[in-house]
Amino acid sequence: MAALPDNMKVVDADAVADKALTDASVLVKNVRQRVERRREAKTRKSARTRERILEAAHELMVERGNGEFQMAEVSERCNMSKSALYYYFTDRDDIITEVVANEMEDLLEKVEEIINSSSSAYEVLYSICLLFSESVRDGEVTVGALGSVFAPGHARTGTTIDEEIVRITRLVEVQLERGKAEGFVRHGIDSALLAPAILGACVAGSVAQSALRSGDPDDADGQSVADSLMAFVCDGIKARA
Repeated sequence: MAALPDNMKVVDADAVADKALTDASVLVKNVRQRVERRREAKTRKSARTRERILEAAHELMVERGNGEFQMAEVSERCNMSKSALYYYFTDRDDIITEVVANEMEDLLEKVEEIINSSSSAYEVLYSICLLFSESVRDGEVTVGALGSVFAPGHARTGTTIDEEIVRITRLVEVQLERGKAEGFVRHGIDSALLAPAILGACVAGSVAQSALRSGDPDDADGQSVADSLMAFVCDGIKARA
């Protein structure tokens, strides 16, 4: 066998291969980490942009009391092109659906808080009436949002929204059953039928309140609306002497 030149050394081929694999593995890992960081940053940016779009749409719905806005108006408020807006939402209905879903989710959380902090069924129902009227008055829930999920014969806007409404209705139904035990609700009342009727009355009262906002401020007082709603409810369901 010929002798190796003086400037060459014997190399362990396996060791070289192992080192190459290790270096390649580290390189791939670093690349994946950079890609993941970019993806996370893009996701956060996308989430912020979507939130900005929904806030702009909500403002338009509150201002007009309905969902009759143009996509161009939303993009203008967000300082973005109309084509960029369509990257996040397919159309106006897509935006409205998400706005309503967010509002219903917030409403459900507040209803649950009311139940946990109230000492009687009457207090719960009164507070729910107050919640609806004040939420509309303060622009936290749009009349259009309430109408889209509660109005008779109106098409539902999404499965998630339906679930939230069913849960709110069920919570009211449970309070009506509780009211029977407390002597507040007549035992012959069908709570399953009455619960959506009460919520419908809340919506109707809130819509009426919203229509009066440009008139006498006292007419738009949330507490007075709640008082009127509860008087209406109690006349029909209070326990008989």
